[in-house]
Amino acid sequence: MAIDTLGANALASNSVTSAKIVDGAVVAADVADGFITTAKLADDAITGAKLANDIAISTTGNIATTGSGTITSAGLITATGHIRLGGNTLDDYEEGEFAFTLTDANSGSDTDNKMRYVKVGAMVFVEGPNRGSAGSNVSQYALLSGTANSNITLTASLPFVPIETGMAVSGIHRNLEKRDGSNENATSGNWLPMIGWVAGSATLTLTDTQSEKSYSASAGGHSLRKADNRTNIVMGFNFAYRTAS
Repeated sequence: MAIDTLGANALASNSVTSAKIVDGAVVAADVADGFITTAKLADDAITGAKLANDIAISTTGNIATTGSGTITSAGLITATGHIRLGGNTLDDYEEGEFAFTLTDANSGSDTDNKMRYVKVGAMVFVEGPNRGSAGSNVSQYALLSGTANSNITLTASLPFVPIETGMAVSGIHRNLEKRDGSNENATSGNWLPMIGWVAGSATLTLTDTQSEKSYSASAGGHSLRKADNRTNIVMGFNFAYRTAS
């Protein structure tokens, strides 16, 4: 007569070992939920070789390591929620670019330049304008008309609205002068090209460091123009600003 049930009390301790169980003989459907607890598992009893690919853990609680162990991954770690590092939560990371279009009063327009940014939490780091691919192929110049003394207008918007008014200065420049009547060239050393923004607005304004701006770099509007009949102008910016989230 076949034996249908063998009670646990009928088995001596350690009489059933993993070596005596055929691979695949016990499947998940044969084990009741919550029946196997960590207390019933010997240390190192479950190894990576015994786990199937694509393991899903269903829990509404926390998964924690005890002691000072390390969780490592050779692939990507994907989280739909936030990642907490120590006492800080990383709730946003993004990389991208946005247009930095310069136009002069004589129909010269350059749409090839882009500003690149990296957003980490509430801080946005920006550099450019760049033309070409990243790396050694990047150049920082714009091609406009060949007409001298031609007013320049910038059309560009920050990728995230700033919560503080700010500005960034270009340490490099070529073929730029002020259009305030003095026509002073940037080569004078008295001023540098600058972009500014106002809290609550993503719009960028191309201006300079010398003109009176009432403590706001964008308050005076666009203030630069091409200095001569060369078609290219040069400027470059690196800055960071804070957004709401």
